[in-house]
Amino acid sequence: MTSAAGGRGRVIVVGSGGAGLCAAIAAREAGADVLLLSKAPLGMASCTAYAGGGFTAPVDGLSVEEHMAMTRQVGRGLSEPALSAAVSGGAAAAFERLRQWGVRYDTRRGGLSVGRYSMGGKLSGTGLTLPLRDRAIAAGVETRVGPVVTAILRSDGGLGRAAGVEYYDPAKGEVGREPAAAVIVATGGGGAAFPRSDNPARTTGDGYRLLFAAGVELYDFEFVQWYPLGYADEGFPIWMIGLPIVDHVPLENSAGERFYDKLLAAWGLRGGREANLFARDRSAIAIASEYQAGREVFLRYDLAPAEMLGQIDELAAARFQTIGGPRPVRVEPLVHYFCGGAVATPDGVTSVPGLFACGEVVGGFDGANRMGGNALTAVTVMSQLTGDRAGAFAAGGGAGRAGAAADASAAHACGSIAELAAAWKANAAERAVPAPSGEGLRGRIQAAIGRGLGLVRTDEGIRECQEQLGQLSMVLPDLVSATARDRLLAVECVSMLAVGALVARAAGHRPESRGVHYRTDFPAEDEAWRKHIVLTPAADAAAAAAAAYAGLPQAGIRYAGVGEVVL
Repeated sequence: MTSAAGGRGRVIVVGSGGAGLCAAIAAREAGADVLLLSKAPLGMASCTAYAGGGFTAPVDGLSVEEHMAMTRQVGRGLSEPALSAAVSGGAAAAFERLRQWGVRYDTRRGGLSVGRYSMGGKLSGTGLTLPLRDRAIAAGVETRVGPVVTAILRSDGGLGRAAGVEYYDPAKGEVGREPAAAVIVATGGGGAAFPRSDNPARTTGDGYRLLFAAGVELYDFEFVQWYPLGYADEGFPIWMIGLPIVDHVPLENSAGERFYDKLLAAWGLRGGREANLFARDRSAIAIASEYQAGREVFLRYDLAPAEMLGQIDELAAARFQTIGGPRPVRVEPLVHYFCGGAVATPDGVTSVPGLFACGEVVGGFDGANRMGGNALTAVTVMSQLTGDRAGAFAAGGGAGRAGAAADASAAHACGSIAELAAAWKANAAERAVPAPSGEGLRGRIQAAIGRGLGLVRTDEGIRECQEQLGQLSMVLPDLVSATARDRLLAVECVSMLAVGALVARAAGHRPESRGVHYRTDFPAEDEAWRKHIVLTPAADAAAAAAAAYAGLPQAGIRYAGVGEVVL
C-alpha cells in the first residue's frame, strides 16, 4: 500500500452516495489510500438512499443489446454509445461485485431490487448504500463528514493536473486544503436548486460547479428530468409517487377527464408501469400542460380499492388515517434527476489529469431522458470502473505523483470561495441582524430557477431567469453566516447559482423540444438537433475561477454529434 503522506498514493472521493461509496471501495481495492469527504451523513442523505432501490439492467433474460436499445430509445437518440455499451455490457460483473461487498438484492427479468433489504419508505435505496458504507469503512477508507468541497486544486497555475481539493468547514467557517494524487467527484445531481424536487436538501449541484470551474466540459445540461407525479396538496410532503399507481388509482383533471388514460393508449403503453420506464418525459409534460391550460390534476384515492390502499401508497394511506379517509389529492411533477453532466469516459477520466467523475454528475449515458431504473445501474457500473482507474492511477500509475504535497500548498484552487468565506465571517462579526441570509437567498434562487427553467420553458422565461440569477449572485458577498447552518446554506447558494446559470445557458441554445426539455415556442422535436450541446469553460483559467466564484460560470457553447464527444 502506498503511503498517503502528502497526498502521494491518495485518492480523495467527494460524495457518499452510491457513486462515491462504490468508487471509494474500488479505489481502495486497487491499492490506494482513500479519503472520502461528504457534507452529509454517509449513505443516508443521497439520491441513491432516497431511490426506490430498483435497477433496470440486462439480467435474467434481457439481453445487453435489448437494454442498450431501450436506453437509446428513451434518450431520444442522444445516449452516448461508449457509455451505453460499458454500462449494459458491464452490469452483470458489477452486480456480482456488489454481492461480494455485502449488498443483497432480488433479480427479475430486466432488473433487480435492493428494496426488500432497505429501511423502506423514503429510504428504499439504503439496501445499497448502507452495506457499501459498512464495506468502505471495513476496507480502511478514511471518512470525514461535514466539510463541503469547494474547489479542485490544480498545479501549474490552474492548468496542470489535479493536486487535491479545497474545502469549507461550515462548523468553523474556515477554508482548508487536502492533497491527493487523484480526485473523484461523485456528488450527485442538482435537484435541490429547484423549488419542487424529491432530491435530498444537500443535492445542490456542487460537483457540476467543481468540475466546470476546474476546466471540465459539461453536456446535455438542458435535460433535467421531472418525475410525473408528486404530492402537491397541503399536509403532504414534496415527494414522488410511483407512476405505476395510475394502474390502481384514477388520474383526473379538475374537469373530471381521465386525460392520461387516453395518452397511454395513444403512446401504445400498457399502463403506468411501462410509462415509468419509457415515458416519464411525456407523462410529466402532459400533466404540466394541464396546469398550463388552467386545469389541476388529482389522483382519485377516494375511488381506489380500500383494501389495497396501504399497498398502493403507504404514505398517503397513513395520512388519510389522520384526516378521516381517502380523498382526491392534487399532484404535480417534481425535479427528479439530471440527465446531463460532465464529459467523462466510462471509467471516469476527464480532460484534467488526475481528476475523475462518476455517478449522476456525469452526462451522456441517458441522453435527453432517463429510462426508469437505469440510474442505479449506471452508478454501480461506472463508479466501480472509476474507482479502479483512479486507484490504480494514484497507487502506481499516476504521472507526477511525487509532487503532490508541494503542489497542494501552492496549487491554484479553481473556483475558490476563500474570499467569500472571509466576507461572511466579517459580516457575522459586524452585524447584529442576520440578513441577508443563505436561507433567504436559497429560496430566491429556487424561485427564479423554477419560473424560468421549469418543465415548460420559453425563450423569454429562460432569459429572465438568467437576468435574475445574475442579480442574485451580487448578494453572495453580503451574506451573514453566524451559525454552521447559515454557513452551509451560504456555500450551497454558490453552487445553486452556478447550476441555474448552466442549465439556462444550455436550454437557451436548444430551439426544439426533445425528451425532458420542452419549449412551447419550439414544441416539436427537430432531427437537425440530434446532437449534444457542450458547455465549455472560459479558456482562461483565472477567468473561469472568478466566474465560478461569482456563482455564474462563463460558458461557451460547442456542438457535437452522438459519438463525437471525446476527451
